[in-house]
Formats: sequence, C-alpha cells, structure tokens
Amino acid sequence: MFGSLAGLGATLLMLKTLHRDSFARIGLSTAHLKGAMKSVLLWIVIILPVTFLSMVFFSWLYQVLNLHTETEHPLLRMLTQFPQLLPLVVVSAVVLAPVFEELIFRGCIQTSLAMLLRNNLIARRWFPILISSGIFALVHGEFWMMPPLFVLAVGLGYSYTRTGRLWVPMAVHAAFNGVSIALFLAREAGLFT
Repeated sequence: MFGSLAGLGATLLMLKTLHRDSFARIGLSTAHLKGAMKSVLLWIVIILPVTFLSMVFFSWLYQVLNLHTETEHPLLRMLTQFPQLLPLVVVSAVVLAPVFEELIFRGCIQTSLAMLLRNNLIARRWFPILISSGIFALVHGEFWMMPPLFVLAVGLGYSYTRTGRLWVPMAVHAAFNGVSIALFLAREAGLFT
C-alpha cells in the first residue's frame, strides 16, 4: 500500500512537471470525469465478463495441460491468515492500484506509444494497447494470471482509446479488483466452491 502511494505520488508529480496540461492530455481532468461516468457502466459490462470468462477458460486449459496453478492472487491468499488486513487490501486493490497502474500503463505508456505512432492510424491504436497490455500482464508476475490480465488490459486500453478518458479504465480496473475480492470472500465464506 505504501509502495503504491509513493509510486502514485511520484507519477503525479512527474506528469505535472512534464507539462502543465498533462492531466487534460491523458483524459484525467475534472471535465473528463463528468463525461467518463456515462461510459463506465458500459465498459464494466463489456470488459468484466470477458475477463472472468478468460479466467475460467485458462483455468480449464491449465487443468487439461496438467499445469499446477494458484487460484487467487497472493494478496487475497494473505487474507485467509490475516483477515484484519481486509480494509487495507480493499483500499490498496480497489483505489490505489487502479489509479497508479492506469496512470502508468494507459496514461503514460499507451499514450506515449500512440504519440510516437501518430502518423500510422492502425499502429497508433492497436500497437500501444498490445504493448502496454503485455507489460501490464508481465509486471503482475503471476504466470497463471498473465493471459487473463492481458485480456483485461486490452479491454482497459481499448476503453481508454475509445473514450479518451483515463477515468474509464481506472473505474473498470477498480470494479474488476472489487469483484475479485468479493468473489474470494464469498468463496471463503462457503457461499460457493
């Protein structure tokens, strides 16, 4: 949590230092927030089911290939031993991580790549999404989760490209993490297996 806060602060400072309109350029102004709220629900309804279905598919594929995989993120596994950390995990996963990660992966990496490729319409749209999504999946470090995280990141990147508002992938990312935590807690409580 403290690492996320430090990274978030450093990223915000860097963006503010680079250009006085940096937040507006990446779709993170208050004016962009108003327009983003109209799109968030639509993108949640599109991206979350596709991502969770990809998780089911890859879990099935790993079983078919006889590959041992974990079933949840290490942070969630930690909650089984230390349930008192739930508020910190929720704040970290549902607020800090989506804001920090979307600033880095969509706001900085994807936007920078799109600016570099601004003369090529097809490459400008898809190359930055695919590269930033690949880096996003690799950085999370869990081999078994890399394909579904790549699927999630492509959805986040595409929603950002379509709306021009960084608020949208931030909100969808927060929803994904929140639903993941809720499903984990429901399973731990025995509501389903």
